Amino acid sequence: MLKLVKYDFRRRRDQLAAVLAIVILLQVAITITTFVDSPHKPMLNTMVYLIAALLGLGYAMHTYVQNLVSYQRRLLPVSTLHTLLSPIIFYWGLLIVLLSLGLVQLGILHITGSNIELPVNTGTFGFRVIAESFWSTTSLLVMFMFSFTLARSFRYKGYWRIGIFTYFVLQYLVVFVERQLFGVEKTELRYSLEINVIGDESAAGGNLFQMPDSNLGLIVFEVVLVLLLLAGMARLIRSRVES
Repeated sequence: MLKLVKYDFRRRRDQLAAVLAIVILLQVAITITTFVDSPHKPMLNTMVYLIAALLGLGYAMHTYVQNLVSYQRRLLPVSTLHTLLSPIIFYWGLLIVLLSLGLVQLGILHITGSNIELPVNTGTFGFRVIAESFWSTTSLLVMFMFSFTLARSFRYKGYWRIGIFTYFVLQYLVVFVERQLFGVEKTELRYSLEINVIGDESAAGGNLFQMPDSNLGLIVFEVVLVLLLLAGMARLIRSRVES
């Protein structure tokens, strides 16, 4: 499986290098510029990483579709599970690189004596946001993969139309079921991106990140859903290869 991931990285090497270079340049520009107020700089820094992560998600989706329609890829002696997990590992690798860049940037700001004041629960909140972002985007990727795997099983030239339609229908159904079963009005990704800071006189720094309560039932539902989608994709891919 790692060979597949390495091959996918190699195919996207130039594009990924360009994205990382742009991210680094933008972060440096935001940090040293005097046209942006200091309180707004962390928000802009975060937005740059968010856009880069979404681009990485798009690369992972496109890579999976390319592999799905590639006849040569179908002939490789790899298991179906590895075929399904390779784009997910590919995307996780991109996220880890971006996360590492962010941590390095925070370290540099700390060493240089930056006066950016962060709420006292930044570490706990940051870990939760990262974990939920990993999971939310991974579940979106799995739903996208399932939609296009199902679309390719119809052997229709306009499979991408079926894939996009299936993806949005699946998204709607998942949101509808979660709303009916758990009363969820916002997706976990929305929770991850919604950052509120509240004042707390008992806190050492005076401020705290406000974190929404976790919904265990929702987490279990999404885990089961992702596993079912992976199982369905494995069956579709095996039947396509055998035919």
